[in-house]
Amino acid sequence: MQLRRHVLAVFLVSVAPACNDLWGIDSLDFDAPAAGGSNATGTAGAPQGGSGGAGGTGGSGLGVGGGGGDAGAPIVCQAGQSEPCYDGAAGTEGVGLCHGGTRVCNPAGTAFGPCDGQVLPATEICNNVIDEACDGPGGGGCLVDTGLIVRYFIAEASSGQAPTALVDVAPSPLPMPISYTNNLDYAQVGGHLGLSWLAAGSSGTVAVAAAGTKIAQALTASKTATIEVVAQIAAATGNPLARLGHPTLGSQFSVLVTTMTGVEVLFGGGQNCGSWPVNFSAGRQVLHAVLDTSQPTVATRLQVYVNGTLVAPSASTTCPAADQGLDPSQSTYSIGSRTDSAASIQGTIFYAALYSAALTPAEVATNATLLLVNDDH
Repeated sequence: MQLRRHVLAVFLVSVAPACNDLWGIDSLDFDAPAAGGSNATGTAGAPQGGSGGAGGTGGSGLGVGGGGGDAGAPIVCQAGQSEPCYDGAAGTEGVGLCHGGTRVCNPAGTAFGPCDGQVLPATEICNNVIDEACDGPGGGGCLVDTGLIVRYFIAEASSGQAPTALVDVAPSPLPMPISYTNNLDYAQVGGHLGLSWLAAGSSGTVAVAAAGTKIAQALTASKTATIEVVAQIAAATGNPLARLGHPTLGSQFSVLVTTMTGVEVLFGGGQNCGSWPVNFSAGRQVLHAVLDTSQPTVATRLQVYVNGTLVAPSASTTCPAADQGLDPSQSTYSIGSRTDSAASIQGTIFYAALYSAALTPAEVATNATLLLVNDDH
């Protein structure tokens, strides 16, 4: 037995250098107990970002380390969950055409899908009574069109008598026929296109019957309306800038130029509600007559603005009565003259519009600012 131990010791000593060269073992300790552990593989992390398992202790220094866990995307929502959404700029949701949609969580719960059904701001299209840009009335450089019935830019020609009617750019266009005379022509004044009457009290009409049209539909029994007109007056003696009226039943809602320094507003069958100062000698003017008979006082039921600024009447207004409505069923809408007599202005009308709404001071100011610069489109 002693001899076999001696032989084994000699053998191991002789092969030790070869082991060192082959496995990189510097020394063998025959007296220390072996510390070799199992070649344990680390436990994988949980699917949602668990930690990698610890490497096993290598047997005789040769154990294989455990593999790391597979980190997954975090859970942000419950699969199939839906919620409201909107990707547009702040302040645009619920304005004009814009509204939100709905998005749904994906099956893995790691993200929401696209916002389906939403409508985002788009390029504004003027004069269509739709707010595509979702920035409110007057946005996108367009005129306010709250309650817009008709709008005529009077820019069909720069001279002559070729056009047969004014073009209405509002929805469901209503052309306004032109009856020319020697006193009525298209003209360009100060870079602005319009229709010019050469003498006050002359003939030549621009008018359309309201009965059976969108004018009557929008204004019958209406307590609100706005007349909007851009004009440059050379002379006038009680001649209409814009008139919604009947030859014998009188004016339902009209603005008359009485002198070079003022206008009168007629309402409800020819009642003269008052006069307001306007300096026509200063050149081209933007006028608004705003009607709202639901207002508590006579003074606030009919107001006149010049170039976007509210002006006080020359004397106390006497009408309209509270909650009095319009009756345009037998009226004609005309500009520059009456239809039943030679009663024109002397001057040029560049633009005219009619609304079923009482434009607010801010809306009036917006339109006046734009029209003072450009009343041709």
